[in-house]
Amino acid sequence: MAAHPKQITIADADRLVLERWAKARAAERRLVDRAQIVLMAGEGRPASEIAAHVGCSLPTVKTWRARYERDGLDGLRDRPKTGRPLTHGPEVRARLIALACTRPPGSAQGVRRERWTHAELAAQVGMSESQAHVILRGADLRPHLTEQWVMSELGPELDAQAAEVCGLYLNPPENAIGHLGR
Repeated sequence: MAAHPKQITIADADRLVLERWAKARAAERRLVDRAQIVLMAGEGRPASEIAAHVGCSLPTVKTWRARYERDGLDGLRDRPKTGRPLTHGPEVRARLIALACTRPPGSAQGVRRERWTHAELAAQVGMSESQAHVILRGADLRPHLTEQWVMSELGPELDAQAAEVCGLYLNPPENAIGHLGR
């Protein structure tokens, strides 16, 4: 004999939010799926039917149904990921990227060089070569290749200038174009 479907109770205020999420075109797909799972569970539909409709597994339906029952709407959001925290913060990453976009200093013989190596960049900012490679690859920079755009020469004021530009991106002034009023 088949088990009866588990129906969950959805608060009216939550239902409005869930319906908005379920119909949203710009929302993350996983949030749309989770909202649909909860709404269908609230109608008393069986988990197998919900899974088939949403296109997920039975355990996924049961997980999100239970998380909604336990935590409400907050339970449908992703939890913070576990793992090792960033070794190098945004300032060090920005310095590495800015440095990779400059010309390296001349060689000991005074020969002008055109490319950095990952090892040189890493040594300049105090990180491992592999970490520098990962960060630069994530920024789609390849300083070891010859075809690269280059910023102005590296000078003592680069750190201050880079910090000022990064600060504008993080905290734009009120009258800035594209300011979102954060």
